[in-house]
Parts: sequence; structure tokens; C-alpha cells
Amino acid sequence: GVPRHLQYTGLLNRITMPKEAAIKLCSDIIVQRQASHNRHAQEFPAFVHAYMTRKHAGDAAVWAYSLDEATRVFDSDVNLHLFGLVSRRSLGEIMYAELRTDIAIFMEACESMDIMQHGEANYTVPVAHAVGILVEMYPGYPDAAFRRIIENLNATLTTNGHAHYRMLFPNLERD
Repeated sequence: GVPRHLQYTGLLNRITMPKEAAIKLCSDIIVQRQASHNRHAQEFPAFVHAYMTRKHAGDAAVWAYSLDEATRVFDSDVNLHLFGLVSRRSLGEIMYAELRTDIAIFMEACESMDIMQHGEANYTVPVAHAVGILVEMYPGYPDAAFRRIIENLNATLTTNGHAHYRMLFPNLERD
């Protein structure tokens, strides 16, 4: 069925949500969710609905739909994409937490390798090393699954051929 926060009949005055506003709103929802005492008793979309109602009252549906649209439009941002999947029930909240943990582990491994190579964090590592970290994290994973990640790594290449790993997940510090 339709997630609770997207259940609305009638016309809405859409607002176009900029990426930074969507990131900030998602981050605030996650922080509120983590602070919630009954987070396991309430499904994530129901929590988003309660959040939107509390924060935006009569405009809750407008904000919910605008955020949903932003998570689709800015789906190249991993965090927004994952948030959208969870809020639409396409990805379980536990899986979401595990993926965020995996992202943090990947980033820490890249930073450690970066510091070992450069003496300090330059936020770049050779693409082969970043792929090696992923292969260690997910042994036996099909090569096709890594294709998009490798494409994204290649899109961040610096002039010396290293991947700028922090550009893969640009808003982690805010989440």
C-alpha cells in the first residue's frame, strides 16, 4: 500500500525542494527517529507522517510529497536515495541502518589507506584500492554489482588518477 505519509487525496500545491533542504530534512527526521522512545513500535513511514504533521501541520502532505520527489530527483545522492527507499517501504529500516554502517566502514577504510599513503587525509585513494576494500567487504559479490560503484569512483578521479572517496557520500557528516 501507499506509505502513511503519502496518503492524501486532493490537490497539492507542490514545492520544489532543493537538494540541501532535502538533505537537512532527512537528517532531522533521522535524528528525531533515533531519539524516539517508540521507534520500534512505529513503522518508518508512519514516523515520517507524524514528523511532518508535527512540524508542518496543514502542509504536512505538501512537504511529504516534496521530500519524496526530492529523494527520487536526487537519487544519485546515496543517502537521499536510501532514505526514499525506506520511507516508501522498498527497503527495510534495518537494512538501511546496515547499509549506513557499511558506508561508514568503507569510508574509514579509505581514510586509513589514504593516511598510510599520504601521511594525512587527502581524501583520495587509487581506484583499485577502493575496489579492493569493497571486495574484502563483500567477498563473492558479482562483478556487475560493483559496476555502478566503479563508475561513480571513476567520476571522482583527480588529476593523479586517484578517486576522491568523500565525493561518493558527500553528506555523511550531516546525517
